[in-house]
Amino acid sequence: MAENAVNVVASALQRTPADVLQMIFLFCLPKPKYPGHVTFPRPSTCKAPVVYSHICRSWRDVALSTPRLWACLSIPEEFSSSFVVWIKELLRRSDSLPLYFQWTRSRKYRQNSRERDTLDQTLIKLLIAESSRWRAASIGSTSAILKQFLVPLKFGVPMLEALKIRETSPGGRFSHIYALDITAVPHLQYLNVTNECQLTGLSAKQSLRQFILKDDGRDSSDWSESFMTPSGILQLFSDCPQLELVDIDIEWDIQPTPHQAFMPSLQTLSVGPGSTYTIGPGNPIDIGPPLFQRLTLPALRTLSIDLSSEGWGRRSLVSIHSLIGRSHASLTSLSLYGQRDRQTKWEDDLIGCILHLPDLKVLSLEDMPTTDKFIIALTYSPHSTGADILCPVLDQLRFVASTFSERKVIDMIRSRWDNAKHPLLLVRFLSCKLSPSGGADLQSFGKSKLAKERKLTLMVDIRGASKKIIPSKPY
Repeated sequence: MAENAVNVVASALQRTPADVLQMIFLFCLPKPKYPGHVTFPRPSTCKAPVVYSHICRSWRDVALSTPRLWACLSIPEEFSSSFVVWIKELLRRSDSLPLYFQWTRSRKYRQNSRERDTLDQTLIKLLIAESSRWRAASIGSTSAILKQFLVPLKFGVPMLEALKIRETSPGGRFSHIYALDITAVPHLQYLNVTNECQLTGLSAKQSLRQFILKDDGRDSSDWSESFMTPSGILQLFSDCPQLELVDIDIEWDIQPTPHQAFMPSLQTLSVGPGSTYTIGPGNPIDIGPPLFQRLTLPALRTLSIDLSSEGWGRRSLVSIHSLIGRSHASLTSLSLYGQRDRQTKWEDDLIGCILHLPDLKVLSLEDMPTTDKFIIALTYSPHSTGADILCPVLDQLRFVASTFSERKVIDMIRSRWDNAKHPLLLVRFLSCKLSPSGGADLQSFGKSKLAKERKLTLMVDIRGASKKIIPSKPY
């Protein structure tokens, strides 16, 4: 009986139409982490897509006749001559379809053999020969390898839409500046580079939608030094008004920022830490206002700002508030990263800023020391009016390094359950000082029947608490 059942299943699988099998095979490939992201499958006889060609002849025929299965290539840090042969086979199987590849090598890697150098050069030539069909390329490698991959960009890579570049040559903070010319890459939509990049060709003619420029702690190029400033960012916005996502580290410069930028499509803005500059003793320059006071972002939904360096002052929160108000933006996610010992007097400004974010759903405050004052501001009362309610549709909260009374937190959550149309669903406390039980009361409340009925997820990191924590009362 069991043998007959197996035969029936096997027969049904063999009768599955080829187009249905193709859809199943493609569906089983590794899923991207987020929209626009490419996941590169590792070559393995136990995983998709290679496993499909080891089941039976009919499956193998279908897999080999589906070029999309073989169009994503991942180059490991170490590989042998047999892997080069495998890459040749993948390039053949992928036919003329758009090609996605990543070559990643850590800074700890040391190339110490002539044989390995020969293998590298062979593989580089294979991939460069296919540059006319590059769709997405992620290259994190030594300066010598990086520069070879960047050559085709000068002459035209018509299908390239996503490019990520990281220079990983070993050698401390001193780096090799690399030149990147994207003039002949007309369809580039995603660009991710570091401060070693000397970029040319960025203009409104590009179809760029996402731009990331990060400081990796090594020497900067002349271009990035002038670009990672308020005036440089505003110039970027003027040149590329169609941008939808920008993630950039910012430094201060002494140049004026005359530009005003209206970005109708920008939905996500992330600004990294700036440098420390002062005018005389104890007079820090505030990076925020020169940037935020000159921006209008009506489509802004997600804002993330690292305020941890001395280059940011209290006026930054006021300028954020003014940016959102001027833009009439419906901000849904706000993340602020501070410095525990410096932002203790910012709580009133923070409350004033968030008070005017009626569409905010996700709020993350890391090292922005908040107290019960902030929790009370989030608490509903029966007499609250629309103007007094802080974040009426908030459903996710995250605190790092704050100090709260557990009873105040529980009362706040309950009040939003009872009075808000959108109750809290996720609350996280990391490295927080929670009294009186060090977080045990909150954990007990999160496991209560009422919390489960309300579908609340309450996460409390109690690693920094006393050795033994006991809830003061059950919930």
